[in-house]
Amino acid sequence: MKTRTIPTEVTFKRPFSLGRDSEEFPAGTYKIKSEEERDGLPMLSRYHRVGVTMQISSESGDPDRILNVTPQDLEDALKKDKKPAKAKAASVSDSYTK
Repeated sequence: MKTRTIPTEVTFKRPFSLGRDSEEFPAGTYKIKSEEERDGLPMLSRYHRVGVTMQISSESGDPDRILNVTPQDLEDALKKDKKPAKAKAASVSDSYTK
């Protein structure tokens, strides 16, 4: 099968985590590389994403980290980021005034 690598960027508007990892990353734009594989016959083939690496830049000047991410975890995080943020529920004490 033929593979290709597609470099691109994704932007998160809010802090996010990937998959079941509890580490939270700050909002911002991240460089990713998608590894895609071609399936099917040459005339009818399509590429599908089989792996993703994400570059995490360090604010402290340490070397950038490269994370291997599943395509599904990245898609889920991006979908969650696009949902409207939940408004904070007012506490009972906030609803009473003196």
